[in-house]
Amino acid sequence: MGANRGIRRVAVVLGVLLAAAAAVQLNDPDPWRWVGFYALGAAISFVAAVRPVPWLLPGALALLTLIWLIVQAPAAVGSGDPIGEASRELAGQALMLIWMVVLTLHERRASARQRVG
Repeated sequence: MGANRGIRRVAVVLGVLLAAAAAVQLNDPDPWRWVGFYALGAAISFVAAVRPVPWLLPGALALLTLIWLIVQAPAAVGSGDPIGEASRELAGQALMLIWMVVLTLHERRASARQRVG
């Protein structure tokens, strides 16, 4: 139960941070894909904070994020500006990927324990 409480608290914190990230994207030249991206991550996090989510939900976002990150990585690496917009976007995608993988693994383990126990 303690591990569940811990991941739920992390989900609240990351949900708030992702919601804030979505809000600041409104200044971006291409805001809506980023607002949607971060808002979806925030929504999944907030739901995970109060109840189990199907592991396929964060898993699907993790997969989409990985594909998007791979597609966008050459632009960030080739930009020559280590703190430029493309690099910041890549960092945001990497953080989302890590969190969604953590959440996917947690929810998958939790659903497996429910089936067994």
